[in-house]
Amino acid sequence: MKEFPTPAAGESRLRLLLFFRWLRHLVLAGCLGLCFWQCSPQVQQAGVAPGKGDAAEPQIRVCIAENPRGQFLSFSGKYQLDLEEARYFFDDGVGKLSVSYRDGALFLSNSQRYFELDPPQTLIFKPELPRDHFIWNDVPYYGELLIHFREDRVMIVNELPVETYLNGVLPFEIPTNQSEYQEAVLAQAIAARSYALYRLENPVNELYDAWADERDQIYKGDLQKTPLAERAISNTRGIVLVNQGSPAIAQYHSTCGGVLEAYIGSDPGGIAYDMTDNEYNCKVSPYYRWVEFRKVETVLWNLSREFEIDSTQVNSWIESGFELDLNISQRKASGRVAEMVVGVQGAEYRVDGLRIRQILADESGKPLPSNFFFLNKSPANPEKFYIFGAGAGHGSGMCQWGAIGMSMKGYKYNNILGLYYPQLATQKMY
Repeated sequence: MKEFPTPAAGESRLRLLLFFRWLRHLVLAGCLGLCFWQCSPQVQQAGVAPGKGDAAEPQIRVCIAENPRGQFLSFSGKYQLDLEEARYFFDDGVGKLSVSYRDGALFLSNSQRYFELDPPQTLIFKPELPRDHFIWNDVPYYGELLIHFREDRVMIVNELPVETYLNGVLPFEIPTNQSEYQEAVLAQAIAARSYALYRLENPVNELYDAWADERDQIYKGDLQKTPLAERAISNTRGIVLVNQGSPAIAQYHSTCGGVLEAYIGSDPGGIAYDMTDNEYNCKVSPYYRWVEFRKVETVLWNLSREFEIDSTQVNSWIESGFELDLNISQRKASGRVAEMVVGVQGAEYRVDGLRIRQILADESGKPLPSNFFFLNKSPANPEKFYIFGAGAGHGSGMCQWGAIGMSMKGYKYNNILGLYYPQLATQKMY
């Protein structure tokens, strides 16, 4: 295992200078390393308490797109749309409809159909049979399609049963391609279902319960099916993690890098671990340890996008030379960076949370994998610096690669849940 430096006292500050007209040196005012602990299986076992096993399976409303411009909608099977003036039917023969929002109006059109709609309206496309589905931008979705059109916003929403929804979540949230991962995928099914039911009780807004991206859980309809995911969902049907009898916000992330975050917000499901028996569960992850480098100019452009700095000013700094100062001003107890101050030409910009990862994004705009890192200058190039880090994601709740590591060692899904959600119980809700 690669050893990391012991944390130094004080702040971690990296001052980076970029000059095109004259040469200056980097000033490194201090570098705070990280100690990496592990999340190893001192395991509790989560049993399933009796619950509302006879309750009906709930429906969830998922926002899959906003303010569409030139996107496409088609149908497989038969869908029905009731408008004030008539009832319309849509099937395979209708072909692709272009859907766009412009000039305050919503347009759905192709050579066979043309709709121009003014707000406020809600269009509800209902399937005739459960196997019928609509196709949004080449992704098939089961269930109803709702298009909420308000004065300044269009929301594309898929409403469907929770278990069907989970089939569009699991293959995109955890690897489901190897039988050795089975217990991790079972644990993921329960965590994802718990999060979905939590969202039903705590919806994003009155029009939909959850987003279809990283703001909640990645959901891509029926785009990909895997037998492992389908079995995990079926075998754990209705089982959720609960906090005092209510579905818990069962957070999870890709890779903790050895240290779990205590919790985010009010979630009691994650505990910070300091283990010493040398079983690093998520060591199988490609993000367990990583090293990336950044050009100073890339960080400057990232900063300009986040804080809307005028591009003329940025180009002027680049041409005349500028000083960029990265100061890690606050870390969490886990060692993750909680706040960073970016200084450029006398101005200071404070960033926290996901914004830190966006400021340190690469040239393609891909954010830094996690906030679990420290900085170091390039010994050879004053216009570049290195980022040494661990893990991917926020670090709270279940470490997915840690769950996979435990599954490969023979632990069962209830052992996995017992480790990562020690304060939560499992219960069959329907």
